[in-house]
Amino acid sequence: MSAPATPIEVPIERLPRELAAARQAHAALQADQHAIPGKMKALTKRVAAGDMTAVVEEARLRVRLEDDLPAELEAAATRIAELEREYAATLTEHNRRTLAAEVQRTEAPRDRLADQFRAALETVERLAGAHTHANRAAAHAVAAAAGNADLAPQAFAAHSLAGYAEAIGAALASWMACWDDRNIDRPLIQRITDARGRAVQAALAAFDAGGRDAQKC
Repeated sequence: MSAPATPIEVPIERLPRELAAARQAHAALQADQHAIPGKMKALTKRVAAGDMTAVVEEARLRVRLEDDLPAELEAAATRIAELEREYAATLTEHNRRTLAAEVQRTEAPRDRLADQFRAALETVERLAGAHTHANRAAAHAVAAAAGNADLAPQAFAAHSLAGYAEAIGAALASWMACWDDRNIDRPLIQRITDARGRAVQAALAAFDAGGRDAQKC
């Protein structure tokens, strides 16, 4: 049975802990530095009395205070500065990658829906051509049945969907160009009550539904 894999710790998670530990170590050295003079003062009488244990301890504390601690404090401060620079660079790179990933995540559905829109538009265009041809044929048949060829254009216009296509196409183009959906004048659209207005209202309802569907993805 193989041993479980060791989790990989990424710098963005590791560095904050290392930085906190380095700052804590630096603070402990500073506390030691501040405490030593008091410890040395407490040994004064014993040193004056010739207590060799106190003399040795006082000498050790002096070396610690004057030689060791300054070097250790400098090294600790340098380490903190190095970690801060590394963490700042790591955080910048992490944010850059996060933002780049978000760009890729949001571009994928945009491009997929654009392809679907173009395909649907091509279908509509083909249907428009087919309907126009069928409407023209029907108009000729109506005129022939009435024995009046001049009736054909009127019959054709009565069943043409050009007005709907023009109204809905212009409305869709204006809505798709809106950076903010709040810029769409919905009250005005709701006040249009003719056949074209109702078609535009239905188109707007479908447009808004598509936007809600996209937000769920």
